[in-house]
Amino acid sequence: MNKKISVINCFYNNPEDVSKNYNLIKKFFENKNINFEIIFINDNSPDETWSEIKDISSKDKKVKAICFKSNQGQQIAIREAINKSSGDYVHYYDSDLKFNEEFFDNFLKTHNKNYEVFWGIPSVSSTFLRNIFIFFYKFIFSKNYHYRSLFIFDSKIKKQILDQYNEGKKFIGEILSLKNFINIKFNLSENINFKKTSYTFFKRFSLAVDHFVINSEELFDKILISFFSIAILLFLFSIIILISKLLFSINIIPGWLSVVVLVAFLGSLILIFNVFFAMVNYNMLKSLKSQNKNIYFETHNID
Repeated sequence: MNKKISVINCFYNNPEDVSKNYNLIKKFFENKNINFEIIFINDNSPDETWSEIKDISSKDKKVKAICFKSNQGQQIAIREAINKSSGDYVHYYDSDLKFNEEFFDNFLKTHNKNYEVFWGIPSVSSTFLRNIFIFFYKFIFSKNYHYRSLFIFDSKIKKQILDQYNEGKKFIGEILSLKNFINIKFNLSENINFKKTSYTFFKRFSLAVDHFVINSEELFDKILISFFSIAILLFLFSIIILISKLLFSINIIPGWLSVVVLVAFLGSLILIFNVFFAMVNYNMLKSLKSQNKNIYFETHNID
């Protein structure tokens, strides 16, 4: 292969993954004799992440390094890395995941067939909650959605991707899956996790709601408002039940249903909180277009 590949990693508070990813990427491409560059972005980590990145980039000019002045969030980091990439193909994967050689072997066999996006679908453990989320996500937004998938895209669509980012509407995975790009999918035989996620159930739920809101442009009134209205109704109903029971000793519902009411009450509070959280993040992403571009603290090997 005589084309160049840009590999992007964004880091926040995981210095132990910097050298691990660097060594895996470097070893693979050098063994395959493929031209490559690595773009490492430190999202203002308060630990030793930037020191690790600086040390590597000072020794290897193929490693571009960017450190933000303040925490900007993963999507801004990805946007900046894509903007600074110079490869014919661009590959991004989360820094806490494992560089997947199987995915690249499949890519190398098919890269000359005019595909614009190459998807790698990892083997992941199936859980009830994950399957529910994926089912509704595919049903509402995109049949191309895959949980934590890998991707490579041709640089000829880079401008379209950056335009979508500047509109502040999408995450990178959704941009690639919702746009009508020519794509191919590979089912991978292994999981790509270095380690299990530290996200709590509530953090995962927040991210799920966040995805729905950011991708609900045309369906905003139909989905988000309905979702929010249901949460409010659950909340009000629960309040009425509790007031009637505590102040007037009136049991509107049988005693055994009190557990259901309590769950509905707590669940509605969580739903309302997460809808507001997602709306705030949606507005934050929309502001990307007018954002101050002077967000770098320090860079290495950046033209």
